[in-house]
Amino acid sequence: MIYKQLIIIEGVIKELVLKKFTTFAVQKNLYLRIFSIIAGLFLAFQLSSQTYIGTATIYSKKFDGKKTYSGQIFDSRKISAAHPWLPMGTKVEVTNLKNNKKLVVTINDRMGKSSGYLLDMSRAAANKIGLNLKHGVTRIRLKVL
Repeated sequence: MIYKQLIIIEGVIKELVLKKFTTFAVQKNLYLRIFSIIAGLFLAFQLSSQTYIGTATIYSKKFDGKKTYSGQIFDSRKISAAHPWLPMGTKVEVTNLKNNKKLVVTINDRMGKSSGYLLDMSRAAANKIGLNLKHGVTRIRLKVL
């Protein structure tokens, strides 16, 4: 991903150099493209070094068949997770701190920031890390990949 972004930046810079007699509006547009790509790279580097410790819970069965924040239909038999603030599509490694079982999951839903939980997982995802309905919640480490 980063290599692709750098190639795009290189192309935009070449376009700026070759079009030195372009209008100010065109130059401004090209500079904004470069800035947005660099800002995106910075955000990617920042997110990739983040690790959180918190509590995970299991989605309620009542959400089966309903749309998630990302537009996908929720199915508790498939791997999915909700997080209060990470961007949609962020891949995270979830480790159950009680048994060290790990799972990589993509954030595809939003949950309330006031819930106090770090992650809300589908039943399938919860089963993979050893969290069952009997316990309902567990301490986890969440590492942004």
